[in-house]
Amino acid sequence: VKEVVRRACANALFEAGFPLDESGSGYGSPDPDEFQRDGTSVLMLNQYEMQMYVEQQEKATYTEQANKRAHCRRLTSFIRLADYLIVHTMHTLAVNSVSMLLSYLVTHSKCNYIPDAMKPELNEQDDEHHLPPLFVTELLMEINGLYFTPNTNHYLVGIEEIIRRVQDSTLSVKNLVTDEYFHSFTKPKINDKFEEHAVGEGPSLAGIFEDDKHLQTLINNTNDTIEKAFELAWKYAESFEPFRQYYRDNENLDVESVGKGEHDVKFFAESLAEYKRQHEETKNIVENMSVGMLLCDASKLKQKMLPSPQKCLEAINDRLPKLARQKNDALIETTQGATSKLEVIPSSTIEFVESLTFLDEIQEKTQEIEEEANVIRALYDLIEKYNVPAPPEDVAVYQTLTPSVNNMLQAIDKSLADRDANIEKFCTHLDKDIATLGKEVKAVKLQAQGAAILDPTSDMDEVLKTLEDLHSTMNELQEKATEYKSYQKQFKVDVTRFDELEETHAEVRMKQQLWESIKSWDDVTGDWFECKFEELNPEDITQKVQKYAKSVVQMERGLPPNGVVPLLKEKVDSMKSKVPVITNLRNQSLKQRHWEEIEATLNNKFDPAADTLASLQTMDAFQFAEELEEISGKASSEANLETMLRKVEED
Repeated sequence: VKEVVRRACANALFEAGFPLDESGSGYGSPDPDEFQRDGTSVLMLNQYEMQMYVEQQEKATYTEQANKRAHCRRLTSFIRLADYLIVHTMHTLAVNSVSMLLSYLVTHSKCNYIPDAMKPELNEQDDEHHLPPLFVTELLMEINGLYFTPNTNHYLVGIEEIIRRVQDSTLSVKNLVTDEYFHSFTKPKINDKFEEHAVGEGPSLAGIFEDDKHLQTLINNTNDTIEKAFELAWKYAESFEPFRQYYRDNENLDVESVGKGEHDVKFFAESLAEYKRQHEETKNIVENMSVGMLLCDASKLKQKMLPSPQKCLEAINDRLPKLARQKNDALIETTQGATSKLEVIPSSTIEFVESLTFLDEIQEKTQEIEEEANVIRALYDLIEKYNVPAPPEDVAVYQTLTPSVNNMLQAIDKSLADRDANIEKFCTHLDKDIATLGKEVKAVKLQAQGAAILDPTSDMDEVLKTLEDLHSTMNELQEKATEYKSYQKQFKVDVTRFDELEETHAEVRMKQQLWESIKSWDDVTGDWFECKFEELNPEDITQKVQKYAKSVVQMERGLPPNGVVPLLKEKVDSMKSKVPVITNLRNQSLKQRHWEEIEATLNNKFDPAADTLASLQTMDAFQFAEELEEISGKASSEANLETMLRKVEED
């Protein structure tokens, strides 16, 4: 176009009788071959004629130069007109390109339905009426959400870049009117001087693009088409939301707890069904699905999702056989152990008790055992149903479960049928044991009634040792008797009374208490007589004397006449007579003047901080009980009077 316009201008200028200027454009006068002299032929000028033509122009007058200026201005207008035609053509080309792009996008964006990842069987498309997708985008997944790459923004930027390049291609065509190539016409040489360029820059295609609302509408519609295409893709992506939730839940699953936990049948059944379903649904994901103009590539999502349910399945598959074997072994051990115990023929009282007791216990556990067996069967049914890998030896052991349970139930039925007969045998053996117990009680009673037991001259330590052994024996016999009675109550037979055992036990216990009281009394009174008098606690002494006095009364009533109880009574009564003197001398109201009276009464010096109860006994102080009581009472009265006087003074 550029060359055509220049040739046309050169022809016109040449025919008007003006040569082209050598104005730095790189071009001189046109080749004579390119100019027509008439309408049918081209005149070929020779070198001489051309030289003469140039010489004539160099000698042109002022009028001729003015005519040349006017003629060049007309050619400049022609060049500018060509620029408008070229700009219009480029503008139309750009608009048509965007329009065709939009039309192509709209045509390929048609989507009759949205595919569903959860229902791949419904996603078969009619290839004859379905146009192939234009673009590819990957559907990817993270725990927190789904996303496309490249996404909407990426494609909008790409479309914008395509349109920009179309515009740049059209804008690369520069205006002719400003091109140096046309300076011979737009800036001619007049009077040996180049004319100023006063025609402007020509039409602005960039400005036309900016002001073209139609073009902007096409661009906006193109962007809207891309956005709508991704809206359809996102609707398709929404069908992957259940997969993302599977993935999130599976990633948060504590596989270690699954491998160690005690789970029930419901947990394993639901888990196996769920993870199997997840695995199958993930395998059925269509990796490339056309949604309008977009081809959604879910291959990476599928690869990422597949190991998720598989990992959970492996944890379940690892735990289920182990737990089933563990429960199976425990129940078989229980049933076989129960069968063995029920088949044992008892030969003693304790064996009858154990057998009958175990029969009652295992009978109560029968329902629990059958329920546990059903649980184990359900676990192995799941292993078989879902093809969970299990060691063959485990399955072989499981086959013995039902026979073991049946054998136990048969043994229970047989034992129940023999129960009454076994109870009669138990009673026979128990009567023999009770008779043996009675003989042992008589032997202990005979030892407890030995002459040395209640002889005050016997060695205390030996008697206590004998009584301790007898008491220990009686405790054992008492435990046996209690055990025998519990057996009789358990099996609802007549309960035996062990009166002689109770009497003998009480007798041994009281005789042991007698000698222990004598020993402990000597220890307690020894401490009282040896400690400093001011350290004695009259209240503690009174309580202990009363306690021993009460024990003496009980022993006098419970034991036959003997010489040991009077010995203890004599010691207790002796101390009991000293308690009033001790109490009076430990009166906190006693002053120095009162102690002087006491010493005068005793005719001896007495220092409570140094002297002891033994010192008082040496002084025969207990013979002056009445005098000492009188002094103590006087001290108490004086102390009360002083207290009253202080209160009066304070008031």
